[in-house]
Amino acid sequence: MLKDRYEAVLQRVGEAARRSGRRPEEIVTVAVTKNASMDVVRELFDLGHRHFGENRVQQLAARVSTRARQVLECARCTFYSVDHFTRTLVGYLVEEEDRQQDRQLVQR
Repeated sequence: MLKDRYEAVLQRVGEAARRSGRRPEEIVTVAVTKNASMDVVRELFDLGHRHFGENRVQQLAARVSTRARQVLECARCTFYSVDHFTRTLVGYLVEEEDRQQDRQLVQR
């Protein structure tokens, strides 16, 4: 069922691209995984999808974690924040980046 919906979306994106004079491969389709489990994200990954969006900053942080990337076996996946940038969101992202840098220093 997900495969059918995914292929239908790609077909619609391709048709829209051609109508606008662009090639379908020029368009980046981002699958917003708002309430999806990692199993659903994995299924999309297995279908060949590599661009994922999240509108909750905590969920975005979990998706881009090393563990999530290991589950997906993909360092080439791109994760996007599709939320409005609020002061809270920016603060959380800065704190998360600081934690990542601290972990890298400890590992050295």
